Amino acid sequence: MMSTAVMIKLGRVKGNLMTNLLPISTKLRERAKRIVSMLTNVDYETATRYLEATGYDVKAAVLMIDTKASYEDVVRALREVGGDMSKAREALLKSMKNRVKSS
Repeated sequence: MMSTAVMIKLGRVKGNLMTNLLPISTKLRERAKRIVSMLTNVDYETATRYLEATGYDVKAAVLMIDTKASYEDVVRALREVGGDMSKAREALLKSMKNRVKSS
């Protein structure tokens, strides 16, 4: 099992919540909904909608809500930074800012 410090360094924790969660059971899906709701300050139903749209990918759901980016853009950003949510968020916001400038 990985240590908490390693999980934080890998960007798999936000605050005190694990974001690298594989919700394969009902219990874990409910936990994922609570995590997304807590991290984004959205209601439970909104968290559920985003999780269902992402196949219960907690990181993608959080980033989609935070940045208003598409699922495809979020997945690409996460892939480019090795899954680190903070770095992916920065990349998404920078990309969106550049799009606005060029418009």
